[in-house]
Amino acid sequence: MRGFTRCAVRLGRDHVKKYVLATGNDTLTKDELAGVFVRPCIEAEGPGAHLEMKGLQLKGMFAESLIARDHGSWPPLNPAELRPIDWSVPEPKLVDPRSGKPLEPAVIKLVQALHELAVAQSKVGQLGECVVRANPAGAVTVLNTTMDDPAELSALKALTPVIASCIKAGEIASFNRTDLRSAIALSYYRLANADAQAAR
Repeated sequence: MRGFTRCAVRLGRDHVKKYVLATGNDTLTKDELAGVFVRPCIEAEGPGAHLEMKGLQLKGMFAESLIARDHGSWPPLNPAELRPIDWSVPEPKLVDPRSGKPLEPAVIKLVQALHELAVAQSKVGQLGECVVRANPAGAVTVLNTTMDDPAELSALKALTPVIASCIKAGEIASFNRTDLRSAIALSYYRLANADAQAAR
């Protein structure tokens, strides 16, 4: 997947950046999404390759690949005066936009399940933003490690007090180390690009 994100950033950097910065009700056109999920990059992953990854994780990996391409390293960040990231999740549409009729029960169940997943990922995203705002340098230390490397675990353990202080009882869904790293990467990137995001 890392190879895919690097390839997509190389071939469709502007589309990928817009995708990563999209929040709330922001949407991309079909052509823009085609510029994100670039067919040659998917095919390069091997025969029958398909992207099985949470949206939060994918956007986090895209953020890391964008930083690597555009800057080479994570830029310094002073988040104190930056406005909060919009982690809102639009309500699911349960009506067929073409016919105006309600969706089939099986489709409604799928749509609702995807909405619940998006809400859970949004909560982890908020946790990542809180961590970045509380300790930007510690966040960069995490992001400078290789994913799933022992150094990554050590860097996250060093942030344990910050992470614990950011978790509010009952407000954070379950998450794993990859989710948290992705939330930190995505939050850091969005905050570092607050001006570009505000201009959208």
